[in-house]
Amino acid sequence: MKLFSITLFFTFLLLQLTAQVTSKLYRYNNAAKRDHLYTTSWDEIKEGKYGYVYEGVAGYVMTKQDSGTIPCYRYLNNNSKCHFYTTSFTELGNGNTEYSYEGVAFYAYPAPVANTAAFHRYNNDGAKSHFYTTNWDELGNGKSGYVYEGIACYIFTAAQSNITEK
Repeated sequence: MKLFSITLFFTFLLLQLTAQVTSKLYRYNNAAKRDHLYTTSWDEIKEGKYGYVYEGVAGYVMTKQDSGTIPCYRYLNNNSKCHFYTTSFTELGNGNTEYSYEGVAFYAYPAPVANTAAFHRYNNDGAKSHFYTTNWDELGNGKSGYVYEGIACYIFTAAQSNITEK
């Protein structure tokens, strides 16, 4: 019986250590720069600073790569100081004269899976600004200078009961 209890304990511990963790993807807006910032780190901006206003949780994403997920890379436009996110590293690679590479922002899915929604990507070329949302009704096919570029990836719309929320 004691051996069974020890085995059960270590099996439970191993499952806890290997469970994928989802994080909230916080959304901020800096109206002066026309920049939307998305981060999994509350400590980066908290309730808002550097001109950013907290707009809420955009969705839930993985902070570590899991089977079937792809990285979403974060860049900063050196001129407009607006952020850009892409799941295609070849789009900007390690950056260029216009964009600085900031690293992997999060991991998401390239196609729909249960409990995910499309993370739509828009571009405002005049403002050198991009915008992302799971809510199609925010910009639809595009408005206010934003042009619809397609689905960037798929993110969870809520914390999952089978995934431990961070």
